[in-house]
Amino acid sequence: MSRPGSTVLTYGFFSLAQGNRIAVARSRGRSVVAATNTNVTYFMNYVTTFQCHLEDFLGADGRVYSPPNDVPLPDNTVVFLTGRVCASAGGNAIIDVTHLAPFPGDPSDPEYDSRLPEVPCPYQ
Repeated sequence: MSRPGSTVLTYGFFSLAQGNRIAVARSRGRSVVAATNTNVTYFMNYVTTFQCHLEDFLGADGRVYSPPNDVPLPDNTVVFLTGRVCASAGGNAIIDVTHLAPFPGDPSDPEYDSRLPEVPCPYQ
């Protein structure tokens, strides 16, 4: 049984962590039967949060297309992203990222946050 959910477009600043690369086999052409008729698309998957209201947060997974030899961003890197958010009742949100631009600098530097814009929540 599927749960009702909501989909919204968002853009804003997000902190990403636990990046890992995921390979997804996709079919070429109409046939999905032959194992030799597939190739692989790569995505980076990150853990983040999605702020729905000034005090309400949802856990979220963000997925962005990635070249095969790309490496994950360091934990707590702040990025500006645009994407489609899908949230179901009682579950985590999923963000299908269409654009991602990380802020420069070292997220482990104590001064990293002081160089970021003050934006309290993403735009929807």
